[in-house]
Amino acid sequence: MKAVLESFDQIKRFPLPDFSAFSLLWEADAPAASFEGTFPFFSVPKGLKTPFLRLSEWGETRFFGPVDVLTETAGKTASCKVEARSLPALLLDSEAVPATYHDPDLETLFARHAAPYGFSKIVGEKRSVSGTYSVLKGASEWAALEGFCKRCLGVPLYAVGDTLYAGNYPKKAPLRLGRNGVPVCAASKVLSPSYALSEVWGKTGDMWEKSIEDKDLLSCGIRRRRLSQDPSKTYASARKNVWRLTVMVLGFLPAVCGENAVFSRAAGQAETGVIQSILWSRSDSGETTRLVLQKADGFSKSAAS
Repeated sequence: MKAVLESFDQIKRFPLPDFSAFSLLWEADAPAASFEGTFPFFSVPKGLKTPFLRLSEWGETRFFGPVDVLTETAGKTASCKVEARSLPALLLDSEAVPATYHDPDLETLFARHAAPYGFSKIVGEKRSVSGTYSVLKGASEWAALEGFCKRCLGVPLYAVGDTLYAGNYPKKAPLRLGRNGVPVCAASKVLSPSYALSEVWGKTGDMWEKSIEDKDLLSCGIRRRRLSQDPSKTYASARKNVWRLTVMVLGFLPAVCGENAVFSRAAGQAETGVIQSILWSRSDSGETTRLVLQKADGFSKSAAS
């Protein structure tokens, strides 16, 4: 793996010494991936006051984004720790200029809120949406663009490198782990029934009323209520946290958050979940990829709204 500090325009480049250790984390609920790496001591060139970090391997860029923190440690073994996030961090950290768009379209929003930050293009439905869309004061550039995608187009927003995607993750065959798949060196499953909600209330006008009820939980004597402006989202988030499977594999596994995965311990014993986070780590003790899977439906299947 090669690590390089470079300017935003990629004209100034400063190769870093070999890692002592690093970790790279992708999370389904976080637009930006996060990197943390420890290197032998180095001095950042004066021309790179606000550097970007690029990690590449076998000719492929694994990570690119702004450096958040550089920490120098003196002592018997002097070192530098680099903390960085991928390109969406620039959109998360920058406040959008309030605006109201009439009959907006994806390209217009992209040109205003993402292109100036180094993104090359956005892939998605380009039609104009009738009506208006407002960006309020205090919203980040990411929130401005994501809000349009969700409210006007009905799709999520995510980034891969310097390309943004307005749409659902491409459907493909589930990643197979364990038996007849990628070998697994460790696995653990956690069930947390305390996350499950028996009912969620929403607000209609000035009144709160029951929006979702889980009859299975109620029949078991479990009563756990939440009041929310978005009952469906609150209920789904709670159910997702009921079941969690953590799987460790050796080496780097090119998985994607949001992708389905199947873990098989033995014949007839398979568990299916959605990849929520991926942690790729490398140190003197070896290289591993940790996947965390969750189930969208928790353990109850008879909720009604």
